[in-house]
Amino acid sequence: MKLIVSCIVLIIVFIYAEGNFHTGKLEQRESLYQLFSTATAYDAVRGKIKKIDDCKPKTMWAFFRHGTRYPHVREMVRYRKLEDLRDRIISNHASGNGRLNQFQLYLLHDWSFNITDDQNMHLTLSGYKELYDLGKRLKKRFSHIFDKKHLESINVKRTSAERTDESEEALLQGLFGSYSSYLNDNIDDNLLKNTKQCPFWKTTTESPTLKKHIKDFENSSEAAILLHNVNNRLGFTDELTFETVKDMYDICAFENSWYHGEYSTWCGVFSTKELQLMEYLEDLTYYWKSGYGNKYTSKLGCQLVQDMIEKLNLSEYLPKANTYFAHSSGIRELLVSLGIGRCQEDLPGNRYVSPSERDNCWRTSYLTPFSANIISVLYSCKTKTGKQPKVGVYVNEKLVEIPHCNGEELCDLETFKAGYSSLVDQSYCNREFCFTGSTTGSTSSANNDNDD
Repeated sequence: MKLIVSCIVLIIVFIYAEGNFHTGKLEQRESLYQLFSTATAYDAVRGKIKKIDDCKPKTMWAFFRHGTRYPHVREMVRYRKLEDLRDRIISNHASGNGRLNQFQLYLLHDWSFNITDDQNMHLTLSGYKELYDLGKRLKKRFSHIFDKKHLESINVKRTSAERTDESEEALLQGLFGSYSSYLNDNIDDNLLKNTKQCPFWKTTTESPTLKKHIKDFENSSEAAILLHNVNNRLGFTDELTFETVKDMYDICAFENSWYHGEYSTWCGVFSTKELQLMEYLEDLTYYWKSGYGNKYTSKLGCQLVQDMIEKLNLSEYLPKANTYFAHSSGIRELLVSLGIGRCQEDLPGNRYVSPSERDNCWRTSYLTPFSANIISVLYSCKTKTGKQPKVGVYVNEKLVEIPHCNGEELCDLETFKAGYSSLVDQSYCNREFCFTGSTTGSTSSANNDNDD
């Protein structure tokens, strides 16, 4: 498990925690908006795992998204162009145009994009720390499962991506320290990155349904006002396109997760209301791309639920913990298949639907941040009739109501299995559609998400 490298990185992580790597920190601070869909920093939204009275955890099935990462090289090309935009904004203000304050101009003047191509999609220091700390919390709450005496009962799988390898290493270091070097992992893209094994999913990248909703959003009155206000704020006369504004938003989101708690230079370009509007665009995109708006999402996610049910077993011959490291696409597959975060009505593109208006349904900042996780725990619980096996499902360390269990947070094991029996039945849960499907009427879209 690359123990020497782990130790070196771990030392750096603690230095990072004590110090402050973001040189743009000033005493002047503004209210920091923290919610950026899949680029949200994990600590901004995570919960605290509850102790379940009269219940003892016996086995666990855990699916982790990788931690905070650097952009793809394709994204870096666009972000480097923002340096030229920076100079134009400063020039505008020197000429008396624009409405940024002195603090924002100072940060902008000092900003440059210094991420290099060799950091492409790798974990950041903040990403490593997120998962290391998560491992420590899991060890504290589930000490029996993660006792080092049970190392041979820990099943570890990941995708072939380097960022999932790095994330696995961070979390296992938090769980077991130096003992993590005795664990073996397996690469399983067939299960954990199943979109890559499904040609039909890829051929639906030009989904007319998704495109229509995105176009409707960009043509909405809210988006037009946002675009005008940002142009005016930066000293332009409607020169900036929505695509450029989206690049500014994306780097704002990245910087917020890299330097969590600090004031991001490009976030200062937007008002809080505008950031919420851009966040909704992300919710909308993922809803129709690989959420409830795509009828095929559950036909991939069912395979993960099937694996979960098989592993939640009291047999002493099965692993005590199954830990999988993958991507945000897998988290969305699981959410949809389990029925978590569902909205009563589809999200529309032609108007902004606030979180309160939709009762926080499909809020991707809370569901799929960096280091997102879905953890199912099989408990043995004391009841009046004796010990009873019950299942609890945690999303980002928050115990959630299980839809197929009458909204209960703890569900009898057999009720849990019965609730998802039709989902995991072979007649539905198979990949025949991957090779025989037609793109006609599909609501799916690209599977090459850079934020995976």
